[in-house]
Amino acid sequence: MFQLYDSPMNGMTFCQGCFATMGENIPESIRHFGKKDFFVHFRDVHGDRNCFHETFHDDGKTDMYEAMKAYYEIGFDRIVRPDHVPTLIGEDSKTKLWRSGQLFCSWLHQSTDGSRQKRNQQILKMKKEIIAMKFDNREDILQITPLWKGERFEDGRPKVPDDILRRMRNITLEEAWGPLWREGYKFQFEGDLKRTHEKVKLVGRAVTSVMVPMRPDLHNALLEYGQKEEGRNGFFNQWVVDSLTENDVVVVDLFDKVYEGTYVGGNLSTAIAARTKRGGAIIWGGIRDNEQIVEIPNIQVYYRGVDPTAIANVTMTGFNVPARIGNAICLPGDVVLGTISGVIFIPAHLAETVVVEAEKSHIKDVFGFQRLEERIYTTAQIDSRWSMEMFEDFMQWLKTDEKAKEYTHLDWSPDRKELEQWHAEHPDGGTEVTL
Repeated sequence: MFQLYDSPMNGMTFCQGCFATMGENIPESIRHFGKKDFFVHFRDVHGDRNCFHETFHDDGKTDMYEAMKAYYEIGFDRIVRPDHVPTLIGEDSKTKLWRSGQLFCSWLHQSTDGSRQKRNQQILKMKKEIIAMKFDNREDILQITPLWKGERFEDGRPKVPDDILRRMRNITLEEAWGPLWREGYKFQFEGDLKRTHEKVKLVGRAVTSVMVPMRPDLHNALLEYGQKEEGRNGFFNQWVVDSLTENDVVVVDLFDKVYEGTYVGGNLSTAIAARTKRGGAIIWGGIRDNEQIVEIPNIQVYYRGVDPTAIANVTMTGFNVPARIGNAICLPGDVVLGTISGVIFIPAHLAETVVVEAEKSHIKDVFGFQRLEERIYTTAQIDSRWSMEMFEDFMQWLKTDEKAKEYTHLDWSPDRKELEQWHAEHPDGGTEVTL
């Protein structure tokens, strides 16, 4: 065609994959057609025209460095499109490795006057930056906590205000559980755990970690990545502990491993106490040095079992990612509430709502217990929808009783309005139980 009509407007799309399946030498073909290449499909394949499949740009039969060098030599200044790469899990056809191909072309072009060793180093760097599993990644945390609109830590974790945490220490687990259940959060509680301190309540912001059984290739790749690329020191559990700040709680899914699954011992528990001031850890796995841990003040550790072995044969696949603790799920930045009943994970965006409703439930219980002791009301009256007379009695009690001082900030007008509306709709009263 080019010989029949030698016009500057007569050119072609040079598809490297097609020419490669025909057995052509790609760099030589680029130089042969020269300026007739109007548009380039920068891709590669394995196989021939009878049977082939697309590959990543550095994993096919073509020397892509020599190909880019050939484009450079002929002065190619038109469009190059990297395409037809395999799709990775989580990608779609519109986004799959587009950025990877662009960066590959850019770095190859920049390295045309350098050595092959330099080219390979650039490719390796590109791979790590594009497809590496990052730990404690801000973009990932922002993606999974979109409902939080308040302040965040540098790593993206929601930073629930300290005042909410302070108030959370005064409520029971059941009082916090109620609002979550009504909001549809059915899997926030886990009670099948032991604890190091019988009377210490645990409240703080979650820092999560997910561990899996050790597989050598995955283990070595992630450990090396964290140490060399992210500058982390020691083993996976030390990375997490070294990141803690005041009021943090380590939440670890260690797949219920106790033997060689001892996430903390005396040293790391001491570090947790020092860094968090009053935090601790929740470990769906084991601990060691329990006799030392129980002597550490201002810390609470929930765990599944104790074993003298050190942690081994495990790999961390997630740092500040969703973590499962038994039947519960925890996200980074969740408020952790641990009591003698177990632990509950409160989504950051619901923390204030939960604490307000829990405080109301708590102080109503205090009032109810007192009135039952005084034999003013029956248990049926206390546990059922209150009459307006009981509500007014409660309002007066809030103003005068010493036990209500900490709860004067609560606004009861919505509760009054809701109760008045209910009684207007049920003029004959009722026996609705409101546990």
